Amino acid sequence: MQTFLSIGIDEDNLRIVWSSLYTSAIDVVWYPTFRKEWRELQPIFEESYKRAIRGTGSKLHCTFLFGCVNRTDDEQRPPLTSFEWKKRKQVAVALARRIPEIITPKGTLVIEGFSEHDWFSPEELFPIIDLLGPQQTHIFRASNELLNHPDARQLVDTGKTDLSFDRLAEAMLRGQESGILKLGLPPEEERLGRRISIGEKVVAVPHDIWVQSVRSAIVLDDTVLAEGPALSDEARYRELETF
Repeated sequence: MQTFLSIGIDEDNLRIVWSSLYTSAIDVVWYPTFRKEWRELQPIFEESYKRAIRGTGSKLHCTFLFGCVNRTDDEQRPPLTSFEWKKRKQVAVALARRIPEIITPKGTLVIEGFSEHDWFSPEELFPIIDLLGPQQTHIFRASNELLNHPDARQLVDTGKTDLSFDRLAEAMLRGQESGILKLGLPPEEERLGRRISIGEKVVAVPHDIWVQSVRSAIVLDDTVLAEGPALSDEARYRELETF
């Protein structure tokens, strides 16, 4: 099985803020890489997890599309038979269709090492990319087969994505060297707070002020003011339940 790592990010003040991770890998080799002293990792395996699908600065949601080898529950472990795999693919698609809601029109989706032989196939991934806006998706370490895939070429031709042989890490390093991106540990108030755009400037509301304010008011941060993405039928039903 080929694997890929799909990462939702926001670019704010030139700094990358990881929003959520999606992976078709069933191992946890990559998992500790994203754990930090100031950031908690929240694994997600099932559709039943409906709380705040978008992570915060101090909590990063990691969605395992096909389960994980260190889990034993039927709903969380990888499929063991062909029939279980077919059942799990339906769960994987439902989980992945949350990506446009998480990213919002202001975010970016980057995909690393995706192959047309992945358990999460191009036929399942590409319609999700098509729900996003122009140039919101970037695919790194693309294979020759993927470069020649007709649906991938259509997404490239319509400006929905681009394909690159480079690794994501190489592109990020070049962005840092050219001054386009800021890498490294963000300031504490940026990690723990919410962001509000004022003109061309972006400021962070510290976590303690945010907690006090939301008890009696709605803080119009960037997530409130952003244009909402097109919702799936499942997402609209969740919104109706919340209402």
